[in-house]
Amino acid sequence: MSVSTPRDNHATEVRDGRIQVASVAGVAFLVGAILLYLLAVPLARLTVFPEANVALFWFPIAIFAGLIARLPLNWLPALTVSVLVAEFIGTQVFEGVSIQTVWLWMLAAGMEAVLVGLTLKAVGVNRMRRPVDLLKLAVVVPVVVLASAAVGGLAASTTFGSSWLSSAQAWWLGDVSGLLIMVPFVLAIRRGAVSPVRRFVEYLATSTAVVAISLSIFLGPVWATDFSLKGALFVPMLGWIALRFGVAAVASIAPLVVFIGATSAAHSVGQFEGTTPDIALLLPVQGFLLLTCLTAYAVGTVAEANWRAEALLRAQASEDALTGLPNRRAMLEQIQISPKSSRKLGFRAILFCDLRDFKQVNDTAGHDAGDEALIVTASRLAAIVSDRGTVARFGGDEFVVLLNGASDQSDVADLARDLVASVGQPIRINGNVHRLGLDVGIAIESEETKRSEQLPMRADMALLEAKREMEPTTKFYAEAFNQRLRANLDAKSLVRNALQEGQVEAWFQPIFGADAGLVVGAEALARIRTSDGTVHKPSQFIEVAEQTGLIVELGQVVLEQSLDWARQQRIAQPGFLVSVNVSVRQLDDVDFADKVVESIARRELDPSVLILEVTEQMMLGLHSPAMKVLASLRSHGVRIAIDDFGTGYASFTGLRRTEADVIK
Repeated sequence: MSVSTPRDNHATEVRDGRIQVASVAGVAFLVGAILLYLLAVPLARLTVFPEANVALFWFPIAIFAGLIARLPLNWLPALTVSVLVAEFIGTQVFEGVSIQTVWLWMLAAGMEAVLVGLTLKAVGVNRMRRPVDLLKLAVVVPVVVLASAAVGGLAASTTFGSSWLSSAQAWWLGDVSGLLIMVPFVLAIRRGAVSPVRRFVEYLATSTAVVAISLSIFLGPVWATDFSLKGALFVPMLGWIALRFGVAAVASIAPLVVFIGATSAAHSVGQFEGTTPDIALLLPVQGFLLLTCLTAYAVGTVAEANWRAEALLRAQASEDALTGLPNRRAMLEQIQISPKSSRKLGFRAILFCDLRDFKQVNDTAGHDAGDEALIVTASRLAAIVSDRGTVARFGGDEFVVLLNGASDQSDVADLARDLVASVGQPIRINGNVHRLGLDVGIAIESEETKRSEQLPMRADMALLEAKREMEPTTKFYAEAFNQRLRANLDAKSLVRNALQEGQVEAWFQPIFGADAGLVVGAEALARIRTSDGTVHKPSQFIEVAEQTGLIVELGQVVLEQSLDWARQQRIAQPGFLVSVNVSVRQLDDVDFADKVVESIARRELDPSVLILEVTEQMMLGLHSPAMKVLASLRSHGVRIAIDDFGTGYASFTGLRRTEADVIK
């Protein structure tokens, strides 16, 4: 499962190439853009100040400039031809430009649309979603339009007989403001920008109010003889729309407000009745409306940036960064929800999954390989579960499956076997083949598990039982597991208290020489003597100490006591040996060899006095780092013994690999 923000359907179609330029839909799209351009021309002409011969906002070209910036480059030729066609028709219909000079108008319009669009695309502005997009637009447009204004000024001066400089200035003023207002609309507009329906109704009501206020302000009774900020009541409402709905929403209403204000000023009606529509009025009106619009856009982009940041934080809070699966928090929240649909179709089951031999991959191939193994495992689990449930990564090499609507226990068992089989397939990473195992603990929803936290606890207990087996397996929860868990908790408390209170003792079992039958050494056996005098044997606590990691501290205590005792014995018997069991957890510590050698040296003993015992099963599972620890110990003179050799599947090849000194 992956967490993502809703995507723009229309933009997706364009990006994925579903609307092809040379298709019927593509041609219809281009025709629609041309018609929109032709509709915009007479509207833009309403904002022309007669005395100054300048349009407050000339926005038709912004339509194609925005499309060129937004759409893929393969649309550029078609969009360029379309803007030329639109400009040709527009100048003929609305301006009556002669055929001899129309090419100058087409060149200026086409140049502006292409240069602005491509420059925006080059600086990374193909959508209007970030504050930096608006900033880049505000920098690019005034500079790039200088080029098209030079050609446009020539076209206007040739057509109307005005000076080139004044014509170029008029072109630049009108087109810059039009582009700054309309390009954000083209870049920001998308399907589903305001959803669901309730929010859309709210947006529609607010927008209608803004338009109504704008009409009453600009076309209503005169409030002042000069342009006054008293009529700016619509400004906070635009800000509210931007904050509430984002830049796409405000970009769809702000140009209309600007158009109403510009038309009112250009025709000296409403608030501007009695004013002269010349350059002295044009600049403050244009500046105010443009600043209002850009401020609303800026607020919208900041709001959307905050929304995306919040969405990212929510995703990070509920998604595992490595695998893309839901994380522990998200899964626990989902477990607490008992969907009615699952109860109608069956029951829920939770499968706790733990990888075997994952640490070996990390230790031998590196953490990058370990990460890749986790990603592959996550993919395999998700593929097996599919839409039957949810897979989450609980942390480390632990995964959890929440299965909804299982038909019966055999259905869950079949799924668990499929999970084990899939994860057990070889994984090739950087040319090396790795094999992982999967243990699965299963708990099934029942009348006894009405509380949501009971299911995970039971699945975890079942997983602990599965991990006791020699091979990857699955276990369903049984009540006996709960009793064993309580016993394990008692044993864990016993070991922890014993370590804190100094209640761990090393007892010694004699080792007899084969020749004369004399005692040549002793094997250390761990015992715990509690304050009431009770002595606890290893069978009561060693396994739990291994599982919890307390075996490391426990083993160190036994080792220290054994070396102290050996030092005393060697005073009377110089060749006396002491044998101490060592656990896998201790060998996982890369500094273990140094600690042992230091303990021996501190007592001024010869390293050969110590024999460290590993079981045959441990030897089979040892990986390279642990083997290096054993090799380091042997290089210092410590002897290595294999206990219980022949009870498992160890071969003589494996024996040679371990280079053991003693076989028991």
